[in-house]
Order: sequence, then C-alpha cells, then structure tokens
Amino acid sequence: MLITIAAVAVTVVPAVPVAADTTAESKLVNVAASLTGGTGALRGSASPNGTAPDLQLRVPSRLAQEVPADSSFSWLGPTGEMRWSTVSLLDYDQTQDVAALRLSTRSVRPTTLATEDPNLHFSMPNVVAPGSFALYGLPESRQDGATGPDAPTELFRWGTGEQRDGSPQGLDATYALPAREIFNTGASFGASGMYCFDLGFTATLADGTPAGAVGTIRIAVGDTVAVDAPCGTATGEVPGEAPGPDPEPDPEPSPDPEPDPEVRVISDGHIDAIAPEVDTDESGAQSLALRAHHDTLGWLDWDRFVLHSDDTARLTLPATFTPANDWTFVGEPGQTIWNSPYSQVPGLPWVGMSTQSPTLRASTADDASVSVRIDAVTGPGGTQAPGHLALDTGRAHNYGSEKNGAGLLANTKNGLPAGYLLPVGTHVHYSWFFDQPGVYCIAITVGAELADGTLHTAAEQLTHVVGETVDPATVQPCGTTADYPAVDGRPSTLPAEPVDGPVLVEGSFWDVSLDLDGSALRADLLRSSSYRDALPERLELEDAIFRGSLADDGAYWFGHDGGKFSYRSRDEVPYLRWNTLGVPQDEVTGDVTWTIDRVDGPGDLWVEQEKPRRTVFDTAAGVTTASVWPQTDTSNTSWAVTRPGKYCVETTWSVPTQEHGTVSTTRTLTIVADGDGDGFEHDAGTLTETCVDETPPDPDPSDPDPSDPDPSDPSPSDPSPSDPGPSDPSPSDPDPSDPDPSDPSPSDPSPSDPGPSDPSPSGSPTPGEPGGSDSQDPPEPDSGTPDAGPGGVLAATGADPLAAVVAAVFLLLVGSGLLVARRRWVAAVNGAPAEN
Repeated sequence: MLITIAAVAVTVVPAVPVAADTTAESKLVNVAASLTGGTGALRGSASPNGTAPDLQLRVPSRLAQEVPADSSFSWLGPTGEMRWSTVSLLDYDQTQDVAALRLSTRSVRPTTLATEDPNLHFSMPNVVAPGSFALYGLPESRQDGATGPDAPTELFRWGTGEQRDGSPQGLDATYALPAREIFNTGASFGASGMYCFDLGFTATLADGTPAGAVGTIRIAVGDTVAVDAPCGTATGEVPGEAPGPDPEPDPEPSPDPEPDPEVRVISDGHIDAIAPEVDTDESGAQSLALRAHHDTLGWLDWDRFVLHSDDTARLTLPATFTPANDWTFVGEPGQTIWNSPYSQVPGLPWVGMSTQSPTLRASTADDASVSVRIDAVTGPGGTQAPGHLALDTGRAHNYGSEKNGAGLLANTKNGLPAGYLLPVGTHVHYSWFFDQPGVYCIAITVGAELADGTLHTAAEQLTHVVGETVDPATVQPCGTTADYPAVDGRPSTLPAEPVDGPVLVEGSFWDVSLDLDGSALRADLLRSSSYRDALPERLELEDAIFRGSLADDGAYWFGHDGGKFSYRSRDEVPYLRWNTLGVPQDEVTGDVTWTIDRVDGPGDLWVEQEKPRRTVFDTAAGVTTASVWPQTDTSNTSWAVTRPGKYCVETTWSVPTQEHGTVSTTRTLTIVADGDGDGFEHDAGTLTETCVDETPPDPDPSDPDPSDPDPSDPSPSDPSPSDPGPSDPSPSDPDPSDPDPSDPSPSDPSPSDPGPSDPSPSGSPTPGEPGGSDSQDPPEPDSGTPDAGPGGVLAATGADPLAAVVAAVFLLLVGSGLLVARRRWVAAVNGAPAEN
C-alpha cells in the first residue's frame, strides 16, 4: 500500500507513479538547508552546504533490525518489531554496506538571520511511503565504551507510525534549529520500497524579511527497489531476510579480478594525516613508514584513503587587506579560497600531524625530532596542480591572518621544497589553504634518526580533494596513479637584481641555504618578501650585512624566530632561518657539520633552534659546532650577539660525500649590532663594507718591511737578555697574558663590567627568555689580550696600553708569514672589526 501524509493526516491511496528527478545514490546524504541572497533551498546532497548535485539515499536490505526493548526506544514502536534503519554517524564507515543521514544548516550564517530569532524552523508537511516512516535526531557522542544503536533524541522527530504505548508519533511538530550546524540524524522504515518526504524550513532574515523553502528527499529502502522507482513503490522484502536470487542469473563468472579494498573518503572527523611509524622486519631491521591515523578508522596507508574538503571549507578573503589582516600570501582581495581548518569544523576533515606513534617513540632518542619536507604539489597522474597550496601554523579565523604568512611552513608560491622540524611526541594541527578546487597530490617526505643511529626517510603522496567540482568517490589515491615526483632538492629561486654595495638584512624573511653540486658546496642567502607570495631571490652570503637591534632583554637580535612574527614589524625585523635542502641525502654518507671558526667582534654569538628547542651555537660557552641533517629545513630560529659593534664571523660547512670525500665551504658573515645610547659609533664603512670588502691600509714606503730582520738585533736564535730591544718586553715586566695581581679575581665580575643587566647567551636565561636581562657576562681578560676560548673563538676587548708591546712580541714569535693574522689580532685587541 502507499501511504501519503499531508500535514498531520494519514491517507491510504492507490500507488500513483511520481517521476524521479534524482537517480544518483549515495551511502551518506545531507538533508541540507541553505539561504543564498535571501532565497532558501533544501535538498539531498553530498555536501552539508547543499551545493553538490542532488542525491538519494540507499538503505541496504541487511540494515533491518528489531526495535530495542529499552524504554528510551519506545517512541520508535513496539519492542522487537523489525524495521529498516540508517546508522548513526558515529558508526558510519564508507567501506561498509551502510546508510547514514545528516540534517545540515551548515551553509546558513547566523549573521544573515534576525538577532531576535537566529534559528531555522523545520517541519515535515508531506510523506509518500510504502510503510511507516520516522525521521529523528541522534546523539552526537557516546560515553566511553558505549556502542549503538542510539535512541532518538527530542531535538527533532517526525513519524507516521505508532509509539510503544499506541499513541501516534506525529508530523505536526515544528523544531527550531540553529544555523551553522550539522545534526546526526536517524531514519526508520516499516517496509521496503521508495520513500519520499518533504521537509521545509522558515526563517527571518536580518532585515526582517521572511524566507524558507521545501524540498523532497528520496530514500530507496532495500536492495530490490529500482533507483528511479516512483515515490511509494513497495517491493515486499521481508525484514531480516536477504532478497531472493535473480530468477535468471548470469551463468558466466565475472572476468574481472578481485577488486582492491575500497578506498576510504575521509570527509569528517579527526585524522592525523602525517603520522610516521617505525616498522621492524623479522631480522630486526627498522624502517620509517608514513601513514595516517583516524580516530575511528585507526591506522591507514596513504594509498587507501582520500581527504575531501567540500565547499564547507570555502572562505572569502576581505575586499580590502589591512596591515593587521593581510592575506597576500594566499590570494587576492575578495578571492574565494578553501581552508581545511586549524580547528575542528563538523563536516570537514580535521587534518593534523602526530609524532606520538608508540613505535616511533620506542625507536628514537628522548630529544629526537622528525623532519617534514613538502617536496612537490601536483595533480592526479603527475599533471599540473589545480592551484596553490599554503600550509600555515596559525588559526585562519583568529590570529593566522594577522601573521600575514609568517606561520607558513610551505607555500607553493614561495617555492618548493620546504619543510620544518617537529619533536617526537608532538601533536599539531595546521590550516591548509587552497586557492582553487580540484584534486591535489602533495608529495611529503619525513625523516628521523632511529635506533641504528642513521637517518631514515619515508615518502608518500597525500591526496586531498578540494571543493565540489570532483566527486571524491571517483578519485584514486595519488600514489597509485603516478610515481613520486622527481625532486631537485634545491629551493626554487629567482636570480637577485644587481645592487651597488652590500645588502642590508633588516626586514622580511631570509634563509641561509646550503647546496651541494658534485664536489662543490656553497652557502647562499635567500631573500623572500614578508608576504611570502613569490619565489625568493638568491644572493651571495658574503654580500650581506646582518643588522642587529637592541631588544628588551639586552641582546642584539639580527635574526628573529618567524613563529613570533608581528605584522607591526613586517619589514623592520629580519626573520632568519637555514636549510640544507640542496644537499641530497643520497649523495652523502653523513650529516652536515657546521662550525663557527672565529668571531671577531666585541661580544659573543648565540643561535637557537625552536621545535625542538636547542642551543645551536653559544660562543661564550664554547658551543661552536653543530650537526645538521642533509636535505632538511627549519622554520623557527633565533640569532643574537651580546654587545654593540661590528662582527666578522667566519663559519664553515662540511659534508661527507659518497664520491668526493669531505667537501667544505667557508664564509664570513658580517653583523652590525647597534642601539640607542649603546656607545657604538659608525664609521664610513660600517654599513657600506662587509668583512670581506674591508682592506688594510697601504703600508708607508718609508717603513721597513716587518718580514725583514732588524740588522741591529741579535740573531733570533740567540737573543741577548741584556738588550730586549724597544719592542720586546723586559724580562722583569709582567707577562701581559698573566692576570694582574691588582685586578679582581678572574672568577669575580670586573668592576668595569656592566653587571647583572648585561646579558650572556651562556647564562641560564637565554636571550628572548624571561630573566635574560639578569644574566652576567663572563669576566673579561685583564690584560686586553684576546682569550682563545673553546673552539678558537676570539672574545675581543677594549683598547689597552700594552697593545703595541704585545703586538711586537706576537710578530717575533710567529714570524712574518702571519702578517694578516697580526692585523686581525691587533684589531681585536683594539675593539675594532678585523681586517681581511
């Protein structure tokens, strides 16, 4: 029989064919309400926004079950009565033969509704069905350990049948539901066949105008009802029994091979898409594996799932960008983009990263980290990507926009590869920005040093379907349709425009970038705009002057942590990082060794890395050597010196290669640190000459060549103790390198020291930390001679009356071949930048 229900009346009428406007079916259908330009719509859709093509739901025959005896199910009917039912969203699995519903107001923004009534009012004016029908709300969560089925809630429920006490379920109720929500929904059916129900809503717009719509939703119940059957068609299946076989089955077996397991489409829920694990084979050998972990589905290989962010993720950029709200890094003013968000949003996958795998933790050191590298972004089959991707650490709707792209970990506009480091045991989420809909194949490599002491890597392609122009059910994971893209390793760059004089590193984003090309190793400087929306320029590292400014903690910062970017200092503060992306791992046999060979300047150098946090260099403490993984990137680093003045820092990178032995390159960095009232006076070359540009003054032709022996002096092999010479120290004079007995103890602060307000990177509080202004400098040498500390670092001091005498002794001891070294040393003694 056909049951037609209009309003609250139930009438049995002969079956009348009703044309099917929709024949596409799905296991999951959104009953989606929308308001666009004041016009309402309601439809069955693949999207919670109702923007995808119309769909009807198919409830398989196997989903028939008895009404549970618990009193919470009494609204559904008598205990034990067989009904076909949809499953809760809490139990929905794309890979299973199930059916689920969602009632959605996701696309309706509260700001479009009247403040005094910010709800949509739903009613069910009509039902055409072959048996009893009920539509109702279900719980959004369960207590730990609880399983389905779930009893109907009172949030909304309509039905044509009877409750357990014999009273009608009823269709006369109207329910007020809030905007921007997705509701877990259940449906129950008393017979197999084609069900059609009208669902309507009304609302009051912000200007007081009424709006609303009514839509018809089709549900095919059972396996035998035709997809285009008229509403009310009955098929007579018996609940709980499988339908009979085809009376004339095809006797020929299918020639098709057994299909692979069905690919899961992840369109909702929490998933750590980047979740490395460690596999151990029978021999005990370990390898790194790149997988995903979904809260419901567990561990997933990347070739077995597809992410889908539908038009719920759409975001319209402001019509006008301001310094505090600038989105240049991802799009143009007014442009529509898609944001797979930092925070969880119902109806979208919540995509994060986890390094908390038990196997990873058990196979790495306590302070270990994982490297993540975005190598390439393409389309399916290696085709061109549909648009640009930007991976950002900030909340897009909160402070992410204020960061203006400073929190970017990767941006195809800024060039690839790009990456970052993350400590083992960490769980994070990002904003994934896409500027066009389509299928994105994101090639990602992770690396970690395992128990065998070597760096292991794993590479896979993540598949993300964006928007609703492509049906995600038709998309194969990218790793099954194309090989991993070839990666050059070197960051994409543009040649720098020629400049007259050195480049001042005072604002924007900078990378010290290392490249290995056969037997040649080079270190360059990459310059990006503060908006990070174009490829960086490649500059000669020794052509730059790093400008440091006095901070509140008393240190002079010439490279800031990009994670602490503020739009207020967009082009005023330099954000400095480093990468070894251009050092291919398959061409080397170990890590990159980075050393600080010499610091000529008035203070000490300090460099720190965040995530994981560690001191990389601290010349005051003798920390002058660091080990860096090949083909990796950093995102957050900080650089400082302790005193104002000009510094020449000689630094070397070395890497063991497979074919050319150890290859090295040495560069001299120029740093100028100054601030108001710091006593440092610039000269003509302070900001116009780098350390490698500076040249010593021409010698006076009338002066003797210091490399020639003085004919009046005794033979150097037989010095006369009675005639030390005008430049030699008297044997009775104190050794300039010995402590002066009249000076304070070297273990005590010098009276001339600034005291507790003078910061030192080697103290407990490091620059940038609370309490940094309370740390003390180490004592200065009393004689004015340079202190050759650990690693050969020179801590230069102020001028001293004995400088000339000490310089003469130095010449006699080391000979004429080290004239250049003498000039550098004398410069250090006098507190001036070393000459080259």
